[in-house]
Amino acid sequence: MTSSQIKPEHALVVQRAIGRHLAYAAKLRRRLELLRFPPDDTLMASVTHAYHALHELHVRLHYLGCRHGVGEPSR
Repeated sequence: MTSSQIKPEHALVVQRAIGRHLAYAAKLRRRLELLRFPPDDTLMASVTHAYHALHELHVRLHYLGCRHGVGEPSR
């Protein structure tokens, strides 16, 4: 199976679940910023990396959930 075979409704279900984790990662990252964690701190770097990875996954799932595959070839 490949991502092109995922049904849009299934992609949106997973996207919603990932969205909750993305929101948590964003809040955690903001808290660390407010506590003045430096960008090169190992915890801050890990949280930032996790945030960006979740964001990329969330966006990819969004596009898989589009009926006409926005930005992708038609299915």
